[in-house]
Amino acid sequence: MDLAHDLLVAATHGRGMWKATLGTSVAVEPTPSVRFALDPVRPQPVRASVGLQYHLPRAATVALELFDVRGRKVQVIDAGWREAGAHQARWEGTDAAGARVPSGIYFARLSLGTERSTQRLVLVH
Repeated sequence: MDLAHDLLVAATHGRGMWKATLGTSVAVEPTPSVRFALDPVRPQPVRASVGLQYHLPRAATVALELFDVRGRKVQVIDAGWREAGAHQARWEGTDAAGARVPSGIYFARLSLGTERSTQRLVLVH
């Protein structure tokens, strides 16, 4: 688009008015789309602690929680308002009280409103 002949007009609530000819073109590059996702847990099996990466397409309140195979909540790993983009949280292999959890299969679940993303992890001591 040639903006050399485009005119910008600005007016105030009162009697002021300004006109300017735009002589510079501005290129707008599309932002790469970020999809809501909790990345697969790596390495597997988890031995002590593990970093959990997730991606948000928009700023929002999120909850990253850990559940055992029976569906009981073990711990809230990360929660609160987060900006759009990539994030990382760390789980130290403990429950909400700080006690070490036994070896076994666990599920990390990321929630953003009604959206959910879940990844399985295997903890081995």
